[in-house]
Amino acid sequence: SYNEIGFIYEHYYDPPRYTDAIEAYEKAVRERFRELAFSDIDRLGLLYMKLMSPENDYRQRAIQLYRRFIDERSVNESQARMRLAVLEATE
Repeated sequence: SYNEIGFIYEHYYDPPRYTDAIEAYEKAVRERFRELAFSDIDRLGLLYMKLMSPENDYRQRAIQLYRRFIDERSVNESQARMRLAVLEATE
């Protein structure tokens, strides 16, 4: 699955291939958002948060990801709200 591919890029390469990991995680979210566990979606959000900077739009992507999760899913919503609060506090 794309989530597994993303995990491999993120954790088994030295140095990690973060851009490739993000692309794989994004494909997983696009194709299987309703079926993915929060932990799978959160991998993408946490990677966005780790790499966010004024030079990219990762912060905004993370906000959109967690808002979508809160709007469309109810499982583990509190974790998504916590991540969103951290992101919004960094504005």
